[in-house]
Order: sequence, then structure tokens, then C-alpha cells
Amino acid sequence: MKCFAILLAALQLFLLAGAELEILCTADLHGRLEKMPSLGSVLRTGGAEALRIDCGDTVQGSSISRHSNGKGMIALLNLFGYDVWVPGNHDFEFGRDNLLGLVRSFQGAVLAADWKEPAAGKWKLFERNGVRCAVIGMTDPKMAQRVLPGSGLEFRGAYSALSAIMPEVRAARPDVVVLAWHNGLYSSVGALSAFLRDFPEIDLVLGAHSHEEHPGERAGRAWYVQAGSHAAAVARIRVEVDDETRKIRRIRSELLRPVPEKVDSEAVRLLEPYRAAWRAEALRPFVRLSRPLRQPKEREYDFAFGKTGCEALRRATGAEAAFFAVRSGDGSIGPEVTRDALFRLIPYENRVCTIELSGKELHRFAEEQFALAKRWKRIPRFTDVTVSVSRAGKVTGVKAPERLTLALSDYALVSSRVLKPLLTEPGRRWKLFPFTEREALERELLRVGQPLPPGGNGSFDD
Repeated sequence: MKCFAILLAALQLFLLAGAELEILCTADLHGRLEKMPSLGSVLRTGGAEALRIDCGDTVQGSSISRHSNGKGMIALLNLFGYDVWVPGNHDFEFGRDNLLGLVRSFQGAVLAADWKEPAAGKWKLFERNGVRCAVIGMTDPKMAQRVLPGSGLEFRGAYSALSAIMPEVRAARPDVVVLAWHNGLYSSVGALSAFLRDFPEIDLVLGAHSHEEHPGERAGRAWYVQAGSHAAAVARIRVEVDDETRKIRRIRSELLRPVPEKVDSEAVRLLEPYRAAWRAEALRPFVRLSRPLRQPKEREYDFAFGKTGCEALRRATGAEAAFFAVRSGDGSIGPEVTRDALFRLIPYENRVCTIELSGKELHRFAEEQFALAKRWKRIPRFTDVTVSVSRAGKVTGVKAPERLTLALSDYALVSSRVLKPLLTEPGRRWKLFPFTEREALERELLRVGQPLPPGGNGSFDD
């Protein structure tokens, strides 16, 4: 009986023999610096052997992060010992030069196999706790469609990017292959399970972009995990590898929630200079308006804020007409306006463009934008041309010159199926300006309102 017990214990020890890799992953943090000290307490739990990976849309999305051009968020990633950063589509909004500065300041590996940029890597082999892990990074698969010609940003297709590097990954003989991808389960490449059929080497996919939470599920042969968004959780993945065969025994995953009261003191100290500079600049009113600016209601197409936005773009560019869109809702700013409040209404770093159009092309663009208004909850507005719209939101007529120059955001330009193809036409005149919609609007508010000296308190109702 005693011998049997010894044999049983030895057998159990043999069956349990194996190495375990721990991965801590975040996604779509969107500049939430104020939540990072609490998240840091979770990120510290993994210890030095854990791999820490962020899957992008990291620096854009908050007024305080914008104020530091994303430097505060990267400083936090460095503080918490992140090994990999995969830029998301919104991280490119800060401009190529600014993004490359963030890439250089990140102390881990910036991985994006589909981004044609020498400063970024494609994949990297890590060895942690006796496990050899290859991590491949890829950004949003639609990035090639999101950028303007001549932007200096070039991207490969996701399938071709993976196909090109998989021979290198296989040759390294990793125990585990991880794809950290700023992409969800369903996207422009189709269902992830179908996409991965040609890449059976991939064991684990860390997702992002869709802001969904997936504690862990199958996507074809691979295991899929997504941490959600806005610093609400950290995904923890544990991969057990057999010591003898080097095969994966099992993958376990879960989402860990931060406790708001439990904060990382080092993160609090690191953030204080960023907070102080932001408070001094962004929270003081800079202009007083005669009346507040408010968001439009659904189907409120002739809204005053839209007219102000259009006039800001038209005046800043010298264009003959302008297009401006803003999300619908109940928010308002003013009559005293802070830059923080203005950011909340226009949170994206969309730069201003102009493009020369015919009257027919403008008509088609207007039809497209009003058709999209309900889906995206963004109310469009044109000025200096007449766009007639029914109560249902259908364009019934457009009165415009035979040719005109239209001012609009680069986002509206590249996302439009009507306008994007025009950019590569020979002789088509268009221009990108070195300022954002929000900066143009700030100038316009200073022109029509009363500029204020430092001091006082602004307001934002949402």
C-alpha cells in the first residue's frame, strides 16, 4: 500500500511537470491616465517573469493624454514594465512624427508587422519561466484605407504581412506563438476563425479595437482573449507547456478588475507633473460666448454648433464651402469654455483638409453623409451651399456651384467612399493643413467670443 502511494505521488508529479507562461494584456486604454494607478496594482501582480502586452489605441482619447501628446501614457507603460506595444488606429492620429517619438521612448518592443516602418518591429521571441514565446504584433487591418496619400504611413495587408514572417517564426521553434492584434473577432478580414486557418502555428490571439470583453474562447484552433476598453480590466492568460514534448497542455484566461481604492503610488507620483500642466492649461476658461454651444439632437440638421464648426473650417482654409459633423447628444459647453470641455465634444485628432469637387460630386457626398448619420450618431452640416434634407434625413436637393473647394476633416475625406477614390485622380486638387478641427474651432470661438485671461472655472454638462 505504501509503495502504491509513493508511485501515485510520483505519477502526479510527472503529470504536473511543466512550465507556465503568464501574460498580462490591456487594450483600448484610450489615454485614461487617471485610471492607470489602479490598473497598475493589477499589472504588478504578475511579477518579473510575466509578459506585459498592450494592443493599442493607447494614447488617444482623453484631454490629459492629448495635452502631453501621449507621453504620459507611454511613461506609464514603461513604469509597469510592458514588453510589447502594438499601436492602434487612433494612435496614428497624433501624426507620424509624434508617433515615432513615442515609439522611440517606449522601452519595450513596438511590434506591427503590417506597418512599413523601420522603427517598428514585426515580431519578437521572448523566453520567460522556461517558455519560448514568439509575439507577433499587427495594427488595425484597415489602416491603409485610413491614411491620406503622401502621409508617410504605409501598410501591408494583414494576410500578406503574416505570411511573410511566419517562416522566421517557425524557424525560431517557439513553444507558444501569440498574435497581438488591434482587431476584433469580426472585422474587415472576416471572421477571425476563418482568417487563422492558414496560420495554424498561432496558439493565442490577443484582440482589441471593438472594445468588447472576451475572457477567453476558441477562434478556430487558437484561443482568443480581449481585455475590453478604457482601463476597465487586465486580461491574464496562463499557458502551460509540457517540459518533455514542449506542447501546450492548456490555456487559461480571465479578466482582472482593478480596485479603485488600491492604487500604485509610483504611478501617482509619475502622473502629477502631467496633471499639473494639464490643469493649468485645459481646465481654465479661455473664451466667453454669448450663448452655450450644444450638441444637436437626432435629426436636428440645422444646428448652430454645426454652423460654427463649418465657419471655423472655411475661414481657416479659405475654402468656398465647408462640411462639419458632430455626435448627437445632450451635452453643451459654455458660455465660458475650457479646452477640456471642447475636447470632450471633439475628441479626435482629425486634421483639416480641402478638396476641389464638382457640384455632382458634392451631391453624392452629401447623400452619403446623411445616410450614415443615423448609424454613426453624427449629425452632418454644410455651409455656403444649400443641402435640402427631409425629416427622415434623406437629401432632396443640393444647390452648389459647378465647381468648388470644400473644407472638411481628413477623417471625413478618407472614410468617404465617394471622395477617397478622387484623391489619386491626376489633376485633382486637395490639401492637408497642419491643424486639427478642434484647433480651428478654438480659433473661431476666440474670434466670435470674448477671450478670457487665466482664472475662473469652465463647465461641461453631459
